[in-house]
Amino acid sequence: MPAWARLAGTGAGLALVGGVTWAVYDGPLSLGPGFGAIDWTEGLRRPLGLVVLLLVVRAVATTLTLAGGGVGGLFIPLLVEGWLLGTAVEVVVGGDTMLFPVIGAAAFLGAGYRTPIAAVVFVAEATGRPGFVVPAFVATAVAQFVMGDVSVSTYQLTRRVDLVTRRDRRSVVDTCTAPPPDLAPDAPEVPATATVGDARRALVASGAPYVVVRDGTTVVGVVTPGTVLALEPPPE
Repeated sequence: MPAWARLAGTGAGLALVGGVTWAVYDGPLSLGPGFGAIDWTEGLRRPLGLVVLLLVVRAVATTLTLAGGGVGGLFIPLLVEGWLLGTAVEVVVGGDTMLFPVIGAAAFLGAGYRTPIAAVVFVAEATGRPGFVVPAFVATAVAQFVMGDVSVSTYQLTRRVDLVTRRDRRSVVDTCTAPPPDLAPDAPEVPATATVGDARRALVASGAPYVVVRDGTTVVGVVTPGTVLALEPPPE
């Protein structure tokens, strides 16, 4: 989708959900980091329907922001979504201990970033109430089970791998050097979308001094065994 169409569509969607929250909650609770939404839940017992609507609207607003190219992280949006879900549960079961909003935030954070222990520690530090830790552990464990192996971080690995494997997964463009003036016509080639592992395997199979990297018909550069070995693996 062209950038102008993506920005126009997501901008219109954000304006629409902002208007919905302004009409329903007397304020644009779908916009901003979300602390206004948390403040709205505190103090008064809110109707369940309004809490659930705000939960959905905030999720839609975050999705539109990411689709439009907006950046800023997902830590606070996940925390707010978990807080709203916990508030909805608290309305259903009754009570005013703030237990459910807090463990809801821990569950969303732990499942979203695949960091359950960090989420529980966050609850312990933020509340200073030891009695919240065990329920947070339970909620976070259930959230991990529901999420499976999905993470909001595209750089997060499902398991630790060795340095060679991590290096092989990098883009081949990271190892490119300038092509020689007399480019060999029979040199093996890989596309610019290939990985370092693809280039390494082409080098081993051909025995050639270098592999040519092409982006369509354009030569991006060449990859030599030395540049592959010198490439540092990305951090985990």
